[in-house]
Amino acid sequence: MGRKNKHQPKRNWMVGFLLFAMVAFIASQIPWNKFKSKGNDRVSTEANTKVNSQSKSNSLNKTFNPVTTINIIKQSSNDSIKVDVELALNKQDIARGLMYRKSMPDHGGMLFVMPINEPQNFWMKNTYLPLDIIFIDTEKKIVSMGKNTTPLSEKQVPSEGAAKYVLEVNAGFADAYGLKKGDIVDFHLN
Repeated sequence: MGRKNKHQPKRNWMVGFLLFAMVAFIASQIPWNKFKSKGNDRVSTEANTKVNSQSKSNSLNKTFNPVTTINIIKQSSNDSIKVDVELALNKQDIARGLMYRKSMPDHGGMLFVMPINEPQNFWMKNTYLPLDIIFIDTEKKIVSMGKNTTPLSEKQVPSEGAAKYVLEVNAGFADAYGLKKGDIVDFHLN
């Protein structure tokens, strides 16, 4: 028969504690938010893409830098309105959008190229500028508009149908130019 070791229970407790500590440490290193799904909206994209303090600082100091010009062609009159836009093409740019910006030119905007043509939801978290959010389908027609959004709000601004593109312009732009559902947003991306 073997000899009973009086230190065995103490050693088992220590081994168990060390195993628990290792599992807890490993679990804390896993980006759990990547496993959550809140639907196909900008909120979940932004939750999954953290805007760190450096990108916040860069956004605060960023001057407006348009990369292309788009034309909005009014269906009723064939009038064309030019908008100089920055592009949001990847998840990080889409998540950041116009956050932390303090100004934008009257005919400036940001054009988001969404990964999927589907109903979209945007919000104004960390966005200081009141905006008109214009949702555009794959045929480049305006599907719907969220006008005069409230800065810094987390309230959802949904599209009224599937949208592949989203244009953000200064609040009041859509009314000032009489934009309507069905107007064409003409642009070419390389």
